[in-house]
Amino acid sequence: MSSLDDLTHSDLMTAGWDAMDRRDYDDAFPIFMALRASGDTDVFNVLGWMLENGEGCEKNLNDAVEMFRMSAEQGSQYGLIGLGDLLVDRGDFAEARLAFEQGVAKGHVLSIARLGKLLTNEGNTSEAKQRGLSLLNAAASKGQVMAKRTLLGLELAATKSTIGKATIWFQILWLSLSTFRAFSRDPHSERFQ
Repeated sequence: MSSLDDLTHSDLMTAGWDAMDRRDYDDAFPIFMALRASGDTDVFNVLGWMLENGEGCEKNLNDAVEMFRMSAEQGSQYGLIGLGDLLVDRGDFAEARLAFEQGVAKGHVLSIARLGKLLTNEGNTSEAKQRGLSLLNAAASKGQVMAKRTLLGLELAATKSTIGKATIWFQILWLSLSTFRAFSRDPHSERFQ
């Protein structure tokens, strides 16, 4: 490949996505780093993912948060999700909640599911947990499988009887089996994230 400085923006984008398609992250990372100045949310999201996972670069969660934050500031659903997920992993639940709230305000199903799950965690107020259940139900009604799975998990934890627990385990198994074909065709679908 010629020097990155010699390539047009369009050529860089093509080269970067081609490298990603080949899973050649060592080539993709410097290309996308060169594209940061474009302000493209997809560039920030892919850099955030690479930095989060150490693909093509050294793993750096602080830089990953900043990449997702730049994407989120432009309203990218995936930037908000990436930012929120990393903040949850770091234990910064208040800031994660703010990121997910922005997505909820825009009607992003993934943000609705993530915020619902976050609000139903132990230690939250009963009002927060009720809102969390409401959000999870809203996401589940839109086909979001992980929201359905979270609701079943909450129901399982609350059930005392052995028969009730067995019934819920059967529902979890059925959910997994009934969505397997769709998942295998498109594992990156919003339904499964």
